[in-house]
Amino acid sequence: MMIVEERVACLARAVSRLSLEVFLRVEEHDPQFKAVSTLVLGLGDQCKAALLAVGNALISYRLSRPGEEYWEEFSRTALRRYSENPDLPPTVFFEEFLQSSRGNRIGVEAKLKRIRRMSVAVTPRDVCMACSNLEDLWRRLSAVMGARPSAKTIVFAVKMAYYACRAMGLNPTIPMHIDIPVDSRISMLAATSGIVNHMPWRTVWRIVYEKEPGVARQAWRLVADASGIPPLHLDAVLWLSARSAREAGYRREKAISLAYNYLSMYSGMRGEGLMNLCRELFFRMQ
Repeated sequence: MMIVEERVACLARAVSRLSLEVFLRVEEHDPQFKAVSTLVLGLGDQCKAALLAVGNALISYRLSRPGEEYWEEFSRTALRRYSENPDLPPTVFFEEFLQSSRGNRIGVEAKLKRIRRMSVAVTPRDVCMACSNLEDLWRRLSAVMGARPSAKTIVFAVKMAYYACRAMGLNPTIPMHIDIPVDSRISMLAATSGIVNHMPWRTVWRIVYEKEPGVARQAWRLVADASGIPPLHLDAVLWLSARSAREAGYRREKAISLAYNYLSMYSGMRGEGLMNLCRELFFRMQ
């Protein structure tokens, strides 16, 4: 796999035509943000809610339901269980949750081991403190979990901590050097946008997702550097756009139209700049 610099430059120009505020407004409509916000505002202990969100991010892989549905299930279950028992330890909650979850059924024992490792070394206060320094939490999670800082679940956990902070009414700064979590959707857009390789986009998508996510991480980092928008702020716009492609049956013009409609509705912005971004994201889709 190779990065296509010309396509990186084109996509970065499209991103840079939009202000950071556009990306922030779209984040507020991300179903995962809504799930975390509901939990933070409803649990009664905001720091504990933030810790639960971080823990859930660390085990959000190999899901058996779409991420939107799974996070709503997680938030709803946590609110119910903590209303019944406010002192329930997070490890006990996740043991119960993973035994009954419809969206997270694969590799339960391995995921519980991750929760136990996190719970020993990361406290609710630590996650709340991260609102003033997300980089500290990023490095701590990487060390505690024995994972690379760029690992998908590590950077995703930082993103969920950021969402929890925003739900508390805070505005933490996301460092530019924290990578985007490369999942199936982000891998797909690396292929359809053409920022990775020239092969048929479905082939690129499969190879990137299954074997070479690091190439996609690097490509998106280059887009972020050139546009000035941190990778984690790109994530919600990209994730929503990829969902549009799935709903459109992976037909280019319909995907562009759906993505534009979603992004304009959520950002409150319309116009050629937003449409151009959608076209660039699906540049290679046939």
